[in-house]
Amino acid sequence: MTAEGLRQHVGWLASDDLEGRNVGTPGLARAAGYLQEKLAESGLTPAGDPRSQDRRRGYEQRFSVEGNPTTNVLATIEGSDPALAGEVVVIGAHFDHLGSARQAHPGRKGAPVGDDSIWNGADDNASGTAVTLAVAQALGAGGVSCRRTLLFAFFSAEEWGLRGSRWYTEHPVAPMAKHRLMLNLDMVGRNPQIGLAVMGAAPSVEALRPRVAAAARQAALPVVVVGMRHVLDNSDHFPFHQRSVPFLFLYSGEHTDYHQVTDHADRLAYDRMTRVARFVARLALDACDAPVGR
Repeated sequence: MTAEGLRQHVGWLASDDLEGRNVGTPGLARAAGYLQEKLAESGLTPAGDPRSQDRRRGYEQRFSVEGNPTTNVLATIEGSDPALAGEVVVIGAHFDHLGSARQAHPGRKGAPVGDDSIWNGADDNASGTAVTLAVAQALGAGGVSCRRTLLFAFFSAEEWGLRGSRWYTEHPVAPMAKHRLMLNLDMVGRNPQIGLAVMGAAPSVEALRPRVAAAARQAALPVVVVGMRHVLDNSDHFPFHQRSVPFLFLYSGEHTDYHQVTDHADRLAYDRMTRVARFVARLALDACDAPVGR
C-alpha cells in the first residue's frame, strides 16, 4: 500500500479516457474491468455471479439503472474459522461518478470550465476506490487469514441514489443479519491538514471507538470519531444502516471541487491516503478476528 500505487489507481480511474465513469457508459465498464483484473491478480475470490464461466466476470453483480446495465464488483477473502466464516465484514466504496457534458446525469453540479467538460471524480470517489483496492491487493497477495469473511465491495450507481449498495443489500453474499461491520470509504483523498472523519450511528459507534483508536495509532493517522444522531443518507453506508448493520463512514471532508469538473487526480494527498489504507486494513482485520459478541 504505497502512495505511488494509489496514485496509479486514481490516475487511471479519474482519467479523461473513462469520461467520468457514468452508469451505462463504456468508461464505467472499463473501470469495473480494471478492478476485476487487479483483484484476480491478487488472488481474491470472486463473489459476484456464481453462474459465470469466466473467473473475472465472476466478480460482477449485475443490475440496471433506468434501463442502463451496470455492475457492482465483489471479492472476498474467505473466513478461516468454520464457526465464523459465514459472518461478513465489508470494506466498500463506490466507483461511479458524474460522467461528461455529453451524457445525462441527475446529480451533476457546476458546469464545464473552458475545454474541461468531464467530471473526473478523483476524490469522489476514485480515492475511496483506490484505497479499498489497495487494501484488497495487499491482504490478498499477502495470504492474510482471518476468522470471518472479508468482503471488498465496489458499488456502482451511488451517484444515482445509492442504487448499487441498495442492490447489494437486497442480494447479499450472506444474510444481512450475518454482516458484522461495514466500512464505507467515500472521499478520503483531500484535506490532509485535518483529521479523517470516522462517522457511525450514535450510540453504537461508541462500542467501536477503542478499535478505531487502536487502528489509528498503528497507522499514525489523526482521526475524529463522530456519533451521528441522524445518520447521513447520502452514501453507501446508509442501506446497510437500514438493515441494522453497524457501519463506519470514512470521509476527509468537502471542498470546492466537489461534483465539479475540477476534481482532478493531482489534487489528492497520496501520502495521507496510504495511512488511510493502513488504518482500514487494521480495522477490518480486527473486526474479522474479534471474539464473538464484540
